Amino acid sequence: LMNSETELVSTHTSFARQISYLNDVVKAQRISSAQLEKRLRLMRRKYEQARVSVNDLVQDQDAYLSSELTTIDVRLQIINTLFDYLVVFPETP
Repeated sequence: LMNSETELVSTHTSFARQISYLNDVVKAQRISSAQLEKRLRLMRRKYEQARVSVNDLVQDQDAYLSSELTTIDVRLQIINTLFDYLVVFPETP
């Protein structure tokens, strides 16, 4: 019984650590996305003034959208991890 209980505590701790880590990644991605969004606004302004090429603008748009997609992917990982947790601990309130 003790070994089984230890495994449950270990599994619970592992899930909690993983979700905490993923939340930290989401926070970092939000900061990155916010910075990329500011840069994109600046690049659009420069593009409208014909100071940068369309390629530069597209590269910045691509970087921003890639960052947003990464955030979505990490959030999906969090949801899947929570589902996995509920499979292991179905009676957890």
